[in-house]
Amino acid sequence: MKKMILILLMVTLVLTLTLPALAEQVLYLEDWGMTVTVPDGMTAVDVSGKDAAMLQLTVDGRDDLVYIIQFSYDETFAGRTLNDITDEEAEELGTQLAQAYPNPEFADYIDEENDVVMLLVNSGDQTSAAILTIHDGIVINVLMVNNGGEPLTEDEAILGMALLTTLSFDE
Repeated sequence: MKKMILILLMVTLVLTLTLPALAEQVLYLEDWGMTVTVPDGMTAVDVSGKDAAMLQLTVDGRDDLVYIIQFSYDETFAGRTLNDITDEEAEELGTQLAQAYPNPEFADYIDEENDVVMLLVNSGDQTSAAILTIHDGIVINVLMVNNGGEPLTEDEAILGMALLTTLSFDE
């Protein structure tokens, strides 16, 4: 009888510890009216500061690869998306993003399925990149960094872009 209870307790403990790890993580950022669904195989930590909300995401089992999603409000872009801003505003945003990178490379990306327009800036050595979009005045920036010094792979960059599609906003 004692063995059976011990086995049941062990099974319960194992399930209690492993089942939450198998489920995707959903975070609600109340101040921003935004829900972030963290993909399976990733872990998110809220590292917000005074002026911006920030989430740091890591791929489980990888210490070298980090994604940071930063949210900040800019009333200049209220009611607009990245698709709605002027060429001059887009150039200014690109210039701001590029300041962190020597020899930056730029690209535009449109995810028609999720109706997201993104601006991508790569570092010259391809070890980091930033992806930016705008939703109703909220400037959303995904920073991808390979701290191991290796160039980001195409799959790692695609994952960074896909993180923008995990966001949902209150109506």
